[in-house]
Amino acid sequence: MLLEGFHIYLLLVVVFASRRSHSEKYYIFGYGFPMIVVAITATARPMYYGT
Repeated sequence: MLLEGFHIYLLLVVVFASRRSHSEKYYIFGYGFPMIVVAITATARPMYYGT
């Protein structure tokens, strides 16, 4: 939801100031931030991760 809100903000407000795509930032934040959270929690409590 946060990324969708940010995307709408960029479409409505910043669209005239910038002509380049922000998809690279979306991918980095959308996949990188959760990966960091999972890495921290998996390191702290590895018994809760797995199948």
